[in-house]
Amino acid sequence: MSALAQQAPVDAAEIFANAVRAIFSRWTLLRLAVDQGWADGDEAQKADALVTRVLEMVAPSVRRVPDESEIADVLHDAIESTFNAQAEDGSVEEISRTILRLRAECSAGNVANALVYVQQQASSLDASQGREDEAGEAEEVVVAPAPAPLPIIDEDGFETVQRRRNPRRACAP
Repeated sequence: MSALAQQAPVDAAEIFANAVRAIFSRWTLLRLAVDQGWADGDEAQKADALVTRVLEMVAPSVRRVPDESEIADVLHDAIESTFNAQAEDGSVEEISRTILRLRAECSAGNVANALVYVQQQASSLDASQGREDEAGEAEEVVVAPAPAPLPIIDEDGFETVQRRRNPRRACAP
């Protein structure tokens, strides 16, 4: 028997679900919300519930795949209502796009990109298991938040106010 025939079959749905979990575990806003206690208790459980909700929306077994804006709406609503924050950095839309792209790839049997996300999560977890200094004591690893974007100043010296694009509030025809 060849080595290829001896390998277990690839479970694309499981790999996809693990990739989605990896994406959420690396989302800076969600990590800060959990680490800083922005949900008034049970932050980790609330973050897990959000991941589960999104996974249920995009599971391979669902009849109708949601579009990017539907996933983005769920993420915006959860961040605002559960964690008392706003995602104005475009991360929600990027996560929504990435999840749908990975879903399509995994549904077609191409799990290579999904595995990259899973492996990146595994390597980041290995690296953050705690470092020890020379005395053998655990060293705390501090993650700094991303800097705020620089303001846009027009030729008259006034700062341009940038509005957040919120597709949920758009009027339907």
